[in-house]
Amino acid sequence: MEGKTVLVTGSTGGIGKETARQLAAFGASVILVGRDKYRAEAAVTDLRHTSGSDDVTAITADMSRLRDVRRLAQEASGRAGGVVDVLINNAGATRSHREVTEDGMETAFAVNVAAPFCLTHWLMPALTASGQARVINITGGIPGGGSTSTTCRARSPISGCRSTTRPSWRRWR
Repeated sequence: MEGKTVLVTGSTGGIGKETARQLAAFGASVILVGRDKYRAEAAVTDLRHTSGSDDVTAITADMSRLRDVRRLAQEASGRAGGVVDVLINNAGATRSHREVTEDGMETAFAVNVAAPFCLTHWLMPALTASGQARVINITGGIPGGGSTSTTCRARSPISGCRSTTRPSWRRWR
């Protein structure tokens, strides 16, 4: 990963932060993305210390706001000299009640679907400039949701976790 630029959304904690830590340790130039400036700065400090790399920076952006996603694409491309080698769309959201963003979209849809699509689209010139760019979309369980590892036997990329004793993937064999 030496010399590669990697942008990781949702990287101030959890899987995103650990992914960023490992990529930094492998020599990548890592750009963290988080919606809280102080958590993002704390993650940068932590990753620089634990990965042994000083090439970790952060951009603050709320992935539920398309204007923030557009600004993120522009700022990341500028920082990376117009070349992004890897985009990891990891940010996710779920709400216990219906919530609508300033763009008029339901929040979970905005963060989990619209933001990764738009960010990838708006970063396409920087990704194409890489020559061999990769885009990785991560979906997971519901953060802080009601499912536990004992009740969650199969993952659904749309709804997070579904309680079942039979893995749902068997339907599609």
